[in-house]
Amino acid sequence: MNGIRKNHLGISLPFDFIILILIDAAAAVYGENNGLVWLLFILLHIVCAAGYVNRRSFQKPGHLEPCIPGGYGVTDAEGKILTLNEAGKQILGIESGEGFAGIWDVTDRDGKVKKTCPILLGLENHAAGQKEIIGLKSKKTGRIEKWLIVQWQPFSSSAGSSRTALSFTEITEVMRVDHLLKEKNKQLQNLSLTDGLTEIPNRRYFDILIKELWREMKDKKGDLSLIMLDIDCFKSYNDTYGHIEGDACLRSTAEALKKAAGEKGTVFRYGGEEFAVLLPYTDYRSGRKLTEELMSAVENLRITHESSFHKPYVTVSAGIATIRPNMPETLQDFIQLADDRLYESKRNRSYRTESVLTK
Repeated sequence: MNGIRKNHLGISLPFDFIILILIDAAAAVYGENNGLVWLLFILLHIVCAAGYVNRRSFQKPGHLEPCIPGGYGVTDAEGKILTLNEAGKQILGIESGEGFAGIWDVTDRDGKVKKTCPILLGLENHAAGQKEIIGLKSKKTGRIEKWLIVQWQPFSSSAGSSRTALSFTEITEVMRVDHLLKEKNKQLQNLSLTDGLTEIPNRRYFDILIKELWREMKDKKGDLSLIMLDIDCFKSYNDTYGHIEGDACLRSTAEALKKAAGEKGTVFRYGGEEFAVLLPYTDYRSGRKLTEELMSAVENLRITHESSFHKPYVTVSAGIATIRPNMPETLQDFIQLADDRLYESKRNRSYRTESVLTK
């Protein structure tokens, strides 16, 4: 039988496993604040693992199957590894006694280097027994090659020297999948906030950003300007030149508006042939000046539009509203104000901005 016990169901269990269960139970009850119990806990795990590996090797020559997937070890006060089980050696790529800092830098979950030495990697700021996820960044390649989840427990040796018992498990594949999912989610979020045709921010992004800017301008007592623009006679443009040319016109208009706005504001496709530009910390005079520049930028494209009643090329009408968000007007009042000015301009066929300043 050689270390094998059968339970009442007839299932064979290695005697080492029974011992490990008892050790784990003792560590859970007595080891929280007792460094010696933790050290005994780790050393006995290593001994039991070695015994199990040797037995399996005897039963199946050439095939080793360790029973403990994680690494266990002990470091001194400088982070030098004094003892390390086989799994730990494979994970860290070092032997007991070798310097950890010569091979790896330690990073946090965002990839920022925390500490090069010791392997305690900044865990000194955490309560003993807590777990932390860290990355191992190769000093040779400069890339994070492994991710670990680490748990630690300080204790004193019989000679009074500071020691730390470590247990760690490699989770590189888990973190790779997690990173991939985050990247995909970020891409999906960007897609959900971007207009597919013009590749500029869409109405959904506009609704999010204007609320944020409204709160910011209210707190800091800044002016917020909103420009609404609409391509003149766009329905007749589509009827005359077709929807493919209509889509091309929208893309060119969006690009011209974005280039003209530059860093001063954010251009959105508000819906259909209508665009919006948000201008934080922009007073009425500056906003009106930019409005004229935006209108000129579209005119200068000289996109032929023979059915327009303004000019023989594509033009836009615009309305602007400027407000300091400490007035009785609400955010919706502000948006409606700019939209009203735009459509007043279009109704009058004035081809000019209609502006209002609220203080």
